[in-house]
Amino acid sequence: MFVLLLTLFVAAVVAQEQSEQQVPARVLPYRPWIFRDIPNIEDFELAEAKNQRSSDFKLCTYTDESYGQCQALVEAATRKSIALNLQCVQRPDRATCLKAVRRSRNIIVVLGQRDYKAAREAGLRPSVFAREQPDSYYIAVAPSNISLVEYNEAHLQLNINDEDAFYAGVTLNALRQRNICPTSDSVSNGPVIRILNSAEYVPAAEDILICPFAAVAATDQAETCNFDSGLQRAVFTSPAAKRGGLRKLGQVFERILKNFNKESDFNFFENDSIFKHNTVAFDVTPTYVNGISEEIFNFLHCDLPDQQGNISQFGGDLVQVSFKDFWNGFKKGLVGGLKKGLVDGLGNGLDNL
Repeated sequence: MFVLLLTLFVAAVVAQEQSEQQVPARVLPYRPWIFRDIPNIEDFELAEAKNQRSSDFKLCTYTDESYGQCQALVEAATRKSIALNLQCVQRPDRATCLKAVRRSRNIIVVLGQRDYKAAREAGLRPSVFAREQPDSYYIAVAPSNISLVEYNEAHLQLNINDEDAFYAGVTLNALRQRNICPTSDSVSNGPVIRILNSAEYVPAAEDILICPFAAVAATDQAETCNFDSGLQRAVFTSPAAKRGGLRKLGQVFERILKNFNKESDFNFFENDSIFKHNTVAFDVTPTYVNGISEEIFNFLHCDLPDQQGNISQFGGDLVQVSFKDFWNGFKKGLVGGLKKGLVDGLGNGLDNL
């Protein structure tokens, strides 16, 4: 019996070995190189970013002006032997830049207030903020004897083609509890509050400044009594960017500000193409002008794509300007602007309507 069991076991082992020898090895099909998958441009960008030194950043630009300004900066740094650890790349549009930043820790993009929403939707985050020293402010000018009732009922007079003036007026109306996102246009006349650029305002004894929350101030208090409502220009990065990398990024822009300002042979900030000419520092936390955060900014812009404004946001509060009003405003602005010449006088005339 034992011999029979041993014989069966040996036969089973032999059969197993033979079956294993008869199974052919798995052969992968050969594919000529020209038929293999070829990475798209985004994959090349990703590989490029991985291969560059971790201390290098690439500033993604999507206009010829900003790309030229970036290249001029790099060339100026090379002439002065200043290591910026910064390169310039150009893409055809904003969306392509946002996608490139999203995919790499080393690619960055500088965006303005109307680009924040698109950048957030693309998954980016602002990491370095340009602190600016305003040259002027947007003020609300009213008769000095205006009452609280008149303030609440007053209509607005402003240059709707000036984006900052437009949203200063929207901000004032939001504080007056107006519906700033109506569904139809409405224009009417009545008591007037003028929204003006303080640099172009000609003070008058009968005027007073309206401040947020219905406070008032003298006409020389524009710095603390205004309706500025913009966001800072900021450097946006990938959400995967690490803290150490962000610290180095901040140092890059600090070196730029230190070495290429208005005191330098090359002023990186002079034409507002990337950062504004009045940039004075870079911070890792935002500064909210008049408390206008991203959330409030989106609210003031009705959460619209690219933050496009519409005259309907003023409801019935926008004044229609007659030719007589235009001519009177022109004459007032011209008298106040004689020292600046006829062109500045015309601009003051338009804004003093």
